[in-house]
Amino acid sequence: MKKVLFISIIVLLGTGLFSGCKNDKDQTYLYAIGIDGYAYDGSTLLGPMLYLESLGIAKSLSIVSTDQQDADKQAIVRFDAEMGKIDAATLASYGNTVYVRYVLQTLGEEQTTLQEKEFGQK
Repeated sequence: MKKVLFISIIVLLGTGLFSGCKNDKDQTYLYAIGIDGYAYDGSTLLGPMLYLESLGIAKSLSIVSTDQQDADKQAIVRFDAEMGKIDAATLASYGNTVYVRYVLQTLGEEQTTLQEKEFGQK
């Protein structure tokens, strides 16, 4: 009987049911990927956004975390990975884009730019 009780306690500890450290609740943090600066030759801002769509890059991110700082770090990692998909020469062909600065911003009462990536020449 003692052996079964001991094994049950080990299993419960392993699943975190006895751990008092899990009081934090997960929250969803929202972020936007947008354009903060651009220059084009005879076309519109639509080109750089269409290029993101063609690569399957979403205009927004949602991160589930217990902490804003952790969520921000995760969002930056995802943003950097998404920006890594961009080919500068192909981007330039979308709407004759000369320069674009994509930004990752927090959404909510205060919009803060967390990360940016520039392509082309101003």
